[in-house]
Amino acid sequence: VPLAQSLSAELNSDNFHPDKAATKAYHTIWSPENIRQRNFAVFGGEFLMKQNVVGLRGFFDGFFRLDQPLWAGFLAGWPTLPDNDQHESWYKRIWYGLNFFVQIPWQVAVAMTVD
Repeated sequence: VPLAQSLSAELNSDNFHPDKAATKAYHTIWSPENIRQRNFAVFGGEFLMKQNVVGLRGFFDGFFRLDQPLWAGFLAGWPTLPDNDQHESWYKRIWYGLNFFVQIPWQVAVAMTVD
């Protein structure tokens, strides 16, 4: 509903400007916290694209060894989706990262740290 309210306010404005409406809509959807969460996921995706088969196996073996709310929340990746609360703040993403690091082979952890 915040998006609809944002768009409605702009559409009903006496000085309607499409770029301003689009900017407000974008910022309503992509809060700074949502952008940080997305960037965290993009980092993981970029890392995976650089891995060989051994690195990929190590990554996913460790990923799915995490408690289900941690890995499911990471895959959810958006507020209000199940288990996303496990990743909705910087501190929770750090907690996830530390838990993940102890699950993956040391070679994968080193590669991820250097990346």
